Amino acid sequence: NESPESHTIHLHGLDVDQVNDGVPSTSFYVVPDETVTYSFNADNPGTFLYHCHVTTTIHLTMGMYGMISVNGPDGHIFEGGPGYTNVYHFLSSDLEVETNDAPTDAFPFHEIYPDYFMINGKSGATLEGSVDETITAYVGDTIALRLGSMAYSKTSFVFPAGSNAKVWMSDGRPVPEPFESDTLEVYPGERYTVFLYPDESLEENIKVLYHSMLSNQQVGVNEISLFNLGIPDYVSSFNPAPRKLKVFPNPTTDILNLVAEKATTIKVFDMLGNECMFTAITTGNNTLDLSGYAPGIYFIKDSSGGAQRIVIQ
Repeated sequence: NESPESHTIHLHGLDVDQVNDGVPSTSFYVVPDETVTYSFNADNPGTFLYHCHVTTTIHLTMGMYGMISVNGPDGHIFEGGPGYTNVYHFLSSDLEVETNDAPTDAFPFHEIYPDYFMINGKSGATLEGSVDETITAYVGDTIALRLGSMAYSKTSFVFPAGSNAKVWMSDGRPVPEPFESDTLEVYPGERYTVFLYPDESLEENIKVLYHSMLSNQQVGVNEISLFNLGIPDYVSSFNPAPRKLKVFPNPTTDILNLVAEKATTIKVFDMLGNECMFTAITTGNNTLDLSGYAPGIYFIKDSSGGAQRIVIQ
């Protein structure tokens, strides 16, 4: 701690023991010039938050907060959950300049009226022009978004048509039943894991709206750039001939069953167009062992020119 004040790290949802929970009265302070290691087991995959719990309003306003991601096993968001092609992290926050400029005052929560609104500490053109905060996706990708809010405002993520957003986790736990959402409201301290399944109609960005917790009036707006790469060239160039090959289950974790009308050869490509497999199959039932392949999107092309997408989880 290189600052002139004491601090703690308070963790949202990580189920740590009391001494490492960061509430000063029941945990410990990290005093100036002291170094302390927080220790805990991250038993549950998910999206989590942390912030300083000393004079919380001013320390949070000054930027002492962040996101923690706990990854699931083997490219899945949790044990038995879906796999994904890529993952992005977006943390909503806001700032009232008056509070920031008066560090000796202890503002109560209800007297803070934010006038700057951010995603990952960026806003406006700075956010929209950021490569790190730009989502890029091919049709057929599965994009995981880790979303959280440390804002004093209510944050609404508005997903465009064609993104096919689906909520899989809330506050670091799987939801009882995943659900589709075109607008997801995230309240202060909440976090979600949302999957996007982009299709060819995807043309707009994700809008982020900020509403006052007191009046519900909209007070700010941002946009997260969502760049649709369309269908990969090496896939769109395949001859869309009638498929003579049935594959199942799809998605799969290991064994893929293939039923062929006649003996043929097949090639398997990854999303970058790299050939991963070339093999012959017989008429009728066949199996492919894909357990050694990384989770993601793949394409099978048979000798007739037909191609189809498979997902390895």
